[in-house]
This record gives sequence, C-alpha cells and structure tokens, in this order.
Amino acid sequence: METRQDARWHIFARGLLAITIGAIIAVAVDRTLWLGLARVRRGEFGQWSDIVHGRAHTDILVLGSSRAFAQYDCDTLADLTGKSCLNAGLAGARSNYILALGKTFLAHNDPPSVLLLNADESAVVHADWNFWHFVPYYTEPAWYSAVSSANPDIWWDRYIPLFAFGHFGRELTTAAVLGLLGQDVPNSTRTQRGHLLKDFDWDGNIDDVPSKKTLLITAEGVRSFEELATLFASRGTRVVLVYAPVYYPVQLREPNRGELIAYFQRFASERGMLFLDHSVSPLSQDKTMFSDGEHVNARGARVFARELAEALMTHESIANRGPRR
Repeated sequence: METRQDARWHIFARGLLAITIGAIIAVAVDRTLWLGLARVRRGEFGQWSDIVHGRAHTDILVLGSSRAFAQYDCDTLADLTGKSCLNAGLAGARSNYILALGKTFLAHNDPPSVLLLNADESAVVHADWNFWHFVPYYTEPAWYSAVSSANPDIWWDRYIPLFAFGHFGRELTTAAVLGLLGQDVPNSTRTQRGHLLKDFDWDGNIDDVPSKKTLLITAEGVRSFEELATLFASRGTRVVLVYAPVYYPVQLREPNRGELIAYFQRFASERGMLFLDHSVSPLSQDKTMFSDGEHVNARGARVFARELAEALMTHESIANRGPRR
C-alpha cells in the first residue's frame, strides 16, 4: 500500500523527470537552431560563418561601419586590381566592435595583403550595439568580450537555451530554420563580396542633418582604432586608412572634421601607413552619387571604387603584392 510519503516522492520524481526531459529538449532545439544559423551561407549570417570557419581568405579586406559597408564596392575593386576583395563593413559598428571583428577575422583566416580601414568618426568612438546575426558566434572570445562589455546581460543569450531566440524574436528563428533547410535568408542586403548595394537616387535634402554636427573623438575609441591598425600591420598587412566620400554640404556642417582628418594623417605618418582622403573627391560634390548625405549609392560606389583602385595601384608596396592563390 502506497504511503503518503511514497505518493509525494512519486509526484516529485515525475516532476523532476518532466523538467529534465524539457531541459534536454530545449537544449537540443537550441543547438539545432544555432546550427541552422551557422549553415546560412549568404548575407550577414553567411559572411560571419565564412569568417569563423576560415573561408574568408582575401587579398583586400574592408573594415569599418556603414560607410565601409555601403561605399566599398569589392566587385569593382577586385576587377580593377586583380586581387580578391571582401567587404566586412558592419552598419552601426563603432571601434570596439570593428576591433573585435578584425581580431576574429585574424583568428581564423590568413592576414590580408591590404586592409582598407575606413577612417571616420565611427572608427574613434565606442558604442553599444546588438548585432543579432552574430548570435551563433558568441563563443568567439573577441566578439563576446566586446558584446558583453556593452551588454552585461548578454550571457543569457549565450548560456540559457532558446533565450536568444525569444530575445531577438521570429526573425532570428526563421533564419535558423531556413539555414537548416539549406535556403537563403530573404532580403539580405550584402552582395557575395559583402558590399551593400544602395541602388537608388537621393534628392539632396539634408534637413535631417544637424546644422552643426561635432564629430566625436574619444580616448577609448582611439585606443581600439590604433590597436586594430597596429595588429594587422604586425601580421604583415599593408594598412590603408581611407576617409570615404561624404556629401560636401554635410561636411560644411562638421566644424571639427579637419581635426579628425589631421589625426588620421598624423597616425598614418607615424606608423608608416597610407592615408587616402577622399572627402575632397569631386564625387563629394555630386548629389546624384549619394543615397543620403553620408553614403554613396551603387553608382557612386562604382565611381569611388575606380578612384580607390587607381590610388592603391600607384603605390608600389600595394601594386606589387600578388593575388592570393
């Protein structure tokens, strides 16, 4: 005859078994969904997967924020220079994340022959940002360090099963399922070489730009920028700092832009690096080349790529670096 104590034990045992089975299922589903994200081969998920799995070897690597992402047309650069090119620009990124991305790249891939490091205010300031398409790779030390320092609660996404998919919502789950099915994530803005194609025109309206926009330069941002440039240089990469085109009327609203450019010039000179200032390009005067005041459109990106390729190939230390086999 079952005693009351036995009944309580059976209830406890059944409850413990149900919790255990639920936890096992949650972990299994979580690992499966993360595997699906890692299997996406195009767009943001695909590029990060290539980087951490050592499939992103390239002659020319582009790093920076949205100006790098939207303005460096690696298809045209590759055609004109005869060298492979990968645009790993990251919209919204600041120097803390750009540094983490660069470290992660070097941890899994050969150093590029040339690093095109976009040099603007995003390169010399830290900021918090949540890049949901990098969730599968929170195990990468440099990336997790950058994310967790800005978002201390991010450990929930990394260690609690399915928490990240609840946190980031249906879009992340859908991407994971598509990856498991071997399909691409729809509406990806990246080309195969990583460039964002903004194939539309702009009316030249800059009313949304402050009449006086002071560019931030912070000590911690400068440290991250210099650490990144120095790290690639120490691995034998020719580091080229590039100030990409900005619509000229917007430049007039940035009173300390000259201070920022002077810093990049000085740093490049001291470290034996190359600095290319394309803010003075005729391209910056033509609104038909822009998608907004700070980013060129697809037509402008092709023009900028031709200017950049010509500038790069005039420097013997770059032109003589043969293509990766």
